Amino acid sequence: MMLRFLLAIGLLATLVCACQPPESPDAVVTEGPAVGIARLAVEDPARTSWDRATARPVVTTVWYPAEDDAVMETIAFPADRPIFTAGQAARRFR
Repeated sequence: MMLRFLLAIGLLATLVCACQPPESPDAVVTEGPAVGIARLAVEDPARTSWDRATARPVVTTVWYPAEDDAVMETIAFPADRPIFTAGQAARRFR
């Protein structure tokens, strides 16, 4: 019985810690080389989309080396209500 209680408390503590909002963007540590991020939306004309009426959409995110003096900003997902941050990067496309 005590083991079940301790397991339940441990699970509850884990869930509470996992549900905390992300740390402040000001607290993000930037180490290493500058990186850039570009989100690309293209179409594959060789394939049809799921509705079979248009070309298949392909969305990808590209991370690449950036200039050392690039303006960095915090990358958070989703942008409107961040659940987590992915560090900082220079944005090429918006």
